[in-house]
Amino acid sequence: MCYGDEMSDDRVSLEFLGEQMLRMQADLRGVRSEQVKLESEQTSMRADFRRLEGKVDGLDAKVDRHHSANQAEFKQMRETMALNLEVMLAAFNSRREGS
Repeated sequence: MCYGDEMSDDRVSLEFLGEQMLRMQADLRGVRSEQVKLESEQTSMRADFRRLEGKVDGLDAKVDRHHSANQAEFKQMRETMALNLEVMLAAFNSRREGS
């Protein structure tokens, strides 16, 4: 195996190996730096997600309360309309019977 000036007599130059190790160390520092950055971003995203979950939970509760209030109001309207109809029918019947 010969790699040009880097090798002679199938022996690897210690200088060449040292340069490769320095490059590898620099690459590993870069990878570690990126990993730390990504972990930080992930932590930040988790915090953002938790805040959004809290907001969604609050909106769900608000919608549920609004829905319950609407249902109660509609129920009251139906009961009032039914009662008004009964009163009007009774008034019509009494007029008809009185005529």
